[in-house]
Amino acid sequence: MSSLGSTDLAGLTTDDKSLYLFYQRSGYIVEAFSEDGGSPTQASVQVAADAQSDGSPLTAYFVKEDLNFDKQSTIHMIYLNKEGHLVEKVRRVSSDKWEDAPKPPGHTAEHSRITSCVSQGGLDKESSNGTQLVFFTSRDKQGKSPITELRRDNRGDFRSEQVLSDEPLSLPGTHLACLITSENVDLYHQDHDKNIKWWRYETERKRWENKGKVLEGNRVMVRTPLASVNPEGKNHILYADDQMRLRDYVDGKTLDVVRRVHGDAGISAMVYRNKIILFYKMVEPEGAIGTASFTEGRWKEEGVFIKP
Repeated sequence: MSSLGSTDLAGLTTDDKSLYLFYQRSGYIVEAFSEDGGSPTQASVQVAADAQSDGSPLTAYFVKEDLNFDKQSTIHMIYLNKEGHLVEKVRRVSSDKWEDAPKPPGHTAEHSRITSCVSQGGLDKESSNGTQLVFFTSRDKQGKSPITELRRDNRGDFRSEQVLSDEPLSLPGTHLACLITSENVDLYHQDHDKNIKWWRYETERKRWENKGKVLEGNRVMVRTPLASVNPEGKNHILYADDQMRLRDYVDGKTLDVVRRVHGDAGISAMVYRNKIILFYKMVEPEGAIGTASFTEGRWKEEGVFIKP
């Protein structure tokens, strides 16, 4: 069965060899596995059966030493189910069994997207065992759309905090993208003028700062898919322009990535074997998920990863 036209995508690697991609088929969220970065040789495995029929927002991440699982390596997948509730599922890398985690706190706004990022070494002294962050757009009584952060310092349950709540910042349905380093957390989203905005959390100052516009909205697709990665200390921001072409903004320059992307789906980017891998929903062949790779300063379309 083909991937849903409006599927979200979440890719990750556990050891720079094994590669995983989470995506949606009909009402099911599934996991595809590749041993070497090539197209999966086995059928995708069902992870959740209660996804939204028009596409559930989802995100996934890897924890190297999970203190909730006796320091075993784990994969976490968080999504919105058909009732609109946040759900977290966890699997030990050494096991095929997915387990239900306690319900994450918070309530998402209608059409909210989700993103996540992880520091295996933690953000500060208080979280030296690792930090897991999840972001989504929530709703409040004043009609604003604050961005909410869920944080877990590698043990126990998530705790919730509204991190960007002073104004109705985000375009409804905006995609989100985040990056985490030992010093900062960078968060990207789209505002009502289609601009791509950048916020930064500095671990020393322990507060968020508005870094302004990264990209002007007149050349950005409305509700553009978003992804970001930081190889070699440079932030790559992947997005769709007003012609539905995927582009990469890095070092003040814009690079061509993919000639055309399916407008309703998400994208996902990751660093894998010293290169960037991007997953995206292809226009042709219909139902397929493709990849592109970035090495030596150039992007290359690699073709079909998940067949229709």
